[in-house]
Amino acid sequence: TGFYAVFGFSNIYLLRNGFDYFGVGNDLNLFTHTWSLGVEEQFYLLFPVIYYLLFVAFKRRKGVLLLAGYGISLAFFSYLTIFKDPIWFYFSITRFWELLLGITAFAFQDELRSVLKGKRWLSPVLLGVLALVFCLHSDSQVMILTTTILSTHLTFILIHSLSQNRFLDNTLSASFVQRIAEMSYSLYLWHYLVIVGMMWTVGMDTLLLKMVSVIIFATGAYLSYEFLEKPVRNTRRSPW
Repeated sequence: TGFYAVFGFSNIYLLRNGFDYFGVGNDLNLFTHTWSLGVEEQFYLLFPVIYYLLFVAFKRRKGVLLLAGYGISLAFFSYLTIFKDPIWFYFSITRFWELLLGITAFAFQDELRSVLKGKRWLSPVLLGVLALVFCLHSDSQVMILTTTILSTHLTFILIHSLSQNRFLDNTLSASFVQRIAEMSYSLYLWHYLVIVGMMWTVGMDTLLLKMVSVIIFATGAYLSYEFLEKPVRNTRRSPW
């Protein structure tokens, strides 16, 4: 899995080899979490084409194109999820609708903020509903599909409604929170490696061990962010 993750295809590897993300034993694979990075990287390979179509070739009809791509991907995702086909979890096409929502949030940010202007109450309500959705655990495929769609769309609206609530906007704009956001990629890479590594060795049975795991992966994330990610990003020749 780690080998394919280097090239951005770990999701395809996991899919082809029949790994059930929620299955017994799969949580001992150090690189299971890289499936989502594979989906992102495959999306970015297509992004130049998507950008050209939306903002150059069909600029006036970008809404229609986004809606069409979103609808096809979501329909594919919904069908495969209901019938519990393993392709629904790992396959890029079934995840593109989530990434297209992100593009929509950027492409129509002015329009969305205009619609949500003055609605200070909305973001606290959305946060409360999201917290409730995250507490809904079920093995039902219908419930999995429902909570996934709900949480994604609620977050989409929340992104633009936060600016209408001064307290939440200031809280999420705090330097400490921004710092965590900047390190999010490194935190994601490190957390699973440390957790699985400890499960292999000393275990994760006590609160102390859980706290130690947080300290280790946070330290690893900080070091890789400061001495690897930032220098690469700040290099003049860097394409990122």
